[in-house]
Parts: sequence; C-alpha cells; structure tokens
Amino acid sequence: GQSQLAVMQAAVAPFEAAMRSGIKKQAEALGMKVIVAGGQFDPNVQITAVDSLVQRKVDAILIWPLDEKGIQPAFDRAREAGIPLFVIDSPGAKPFTANFQTDDYAAGVKLAKSTAAKIKASGQSCAVGIIQGVSFVPILRARNAGLEAGAKAAGCKVLDAQVNTKDNVDTARAIVSTWRTKYGSQMTGILAINDPSALAALSAVSGSFKPLITGYNGDATNVDQIRKGSIHASAALLSPEIGNGMAYAAYQVLTGKKVPNTIAAPYFQLTAANVASYQGYAQRLKNPMKVA
Repeated sequence: GQSQLAVMQAAVAPFEAAMRSGIKKQAEALGMKVIVAGGQFDPNVQITAVDSLVQRKVDAILIWPLDEKGIQPAFDRAREAGIPLFVIDSPGAKPFTANFQTDDYAAGVKLAKSTAAKIKASGQSCAVGIIQGVSFVPILRARNAGLEAGAKAAGCKVLDAQVNTKDNVDTARAIVSTWRTKYGSQMTGILAINDPSALAALSAVSGSFKPLITGYNGDATNVDQIRKGSIHASAALLSPEIGNGMAYAAYQVLTGKKVPNTIAAPYFQLTAANVASYQGYAQRLKNPMKVA
C-alpha cells in the first residue's frame, strides 16, 4: 500500500512550513502520503504526538526534536515498533536512521563577525545585545553559542543576552524595548536567534537607537528587509532542500535502500551583497527537487 510519512510540526514558523512543503512535494512525487502531527513549541506535546503515531503504525517519522534527550523513550518505542526515524540537528537521538545536521554554531560565528565588521566600518564601537533561544533545544543552544563566540572573537562587547522564552515576536520586542531604554545608542548591534526576533528588534528601533540587526532562517519578510537595508543579514536555512531530502531519504529506506547516517545541512548567509539573486521559499517549492 501507500507508505505513510508522519511529519512532526513543532510550530508554524515560515521556515518550518517551507520544510513541510518540501517534504510533501517530494513524498507525493514518490507516491507516499504525508500525515502532519504536533504543532506546539512544547517537548511534552512532541512526546505525546510520537506515541500516537506509533499507535497509528505509520511507516516513518520525520521530526525536528525540541529536546533530543527527553524524547528518547518515545523514540525507543518507535524503534521497537520498527518505525525508522529521520531527525534534524539531533546527533544525540541515536540510533536514528538519518540525521540532517545543521551548522548553527558556525553560521552564528559568521553572522556576528559580519555584523561587527560593518559596525566598525561605520566608525562605531561594536556593542551588542543577543536575543537567545531556549537552551534545551539543540539548534537554539548552538545558535546562542555561535553568536556570542563570534561577537567576542570580533572584539565586540556583549552588553546583554536575554532568552526569548516563548520563541515569539512579542517576547523579543519586550526584550529590545528594555535595551532601548537601558542602553540607547550605546547598543550598536542586535544578534537574534531567528527572523521573528530580528523583526521584533527592527520594530523597536527609534530615535538614536539604531542597532545593526541580524537574524536566522531566511524568512521572506526578513529577506525583504535585507533588500531594503533595514536588516543587515540572516543565516538562511535550506528548508525546502531539507524537506525534499528527508522525504527522499525515507523513500530510499522504505524501499530497501541505504542512506547516509548524517547529512550536512549548511546555512546560506544572506546579506545585501547576494540578496538580489536569492530565490525564496516559494520559488524553490514550485516543484519537487531532484535529490541524489
């Protein structure tokens, strides 16, 4: 019969939606059915959803674990049921069938250094605030560390680092509004762990408070702001490519073939220098991609 791929949804962020669309495009082209489960930024909800998918006897589970350690017992139950697991950025979730490993730390270092160089080129001192992600999520923990390490390596002063606990625009805006009052023009850069947080920072810019802002993910709204020069840069996650790759990998395994245990998923650094030629999610999701 038709293979059923279960895709775990952690939230409804644009980069995740693009990833799911990539999975669906490739899966349908290969004759597979996609089931989407979950939908909350909550590790416990993910565990419950995985258990429900095991009960439904799906053929494969594609998931970006929020907490790779906490979800381990649920993963064990999936493996006992013979369901292969395809994960993102979760080397500690072994034994998985395949892990699509992002390079968040390296991308963060590069973003911070690029920001520092532009700030210094304008004749200002580099003093930054870092909007961090919750540390129990591996990808966000790596972004936090990369941004801080890059800033310090570039000679920037880290004025403050605050966690966007709810991973949303409102929490980020509250953080930046506090910084605006406390630091004013002294804060010359804001390094954000995702594009919604970067947009929140942009919305708080006023008067002499005009920090250079960077984000992560490559969401369409932020790409537009990079084109306008309002945001300096974003590390664009190759969401459509990862989605297509995950569906293709699942198909290979379900048809008796092997796939690499780890697949590198690098970021594409978006700045004013290359944004004009950048194709967004919608353009790259028109058709299923050729995967090898």
